[in-house]
Amino acid sequence: MPNLEGLQLIHHTVTDQDLINALPHFQKLRFLYLQDNDITGAVVDTIAGRPNLRAVCIGGTRIAPAGVARLQQLQPGLKVNTTLQPPF
Repeated sequence: MPNLEGLQLIHHTVTDQDLINALPHFQKLRFLYLQDNDITGAVVDTIAGRPNLRAVCIGGTRIAPAGVARLQQLQPGLKVNTTLQPPF
């Protein structure tokens, strides 16, 4: 699945380590929905390392405001949604 552009991993399906291990395999990822998972700022650099990422939803996670700021610093223009919303 290296050409995957959108990924929804919601409602307690992944951990920090799961994302750290898996996301490097998805270089074409454009949209990432991680809402309502018990993930932390430990995944911020891994998320930001997706070169084509345009939007990430992290509502309901434990990523603190400092982690959100780091995401935006590492990937200017990245849309970071921190509210819970239904998946599309």
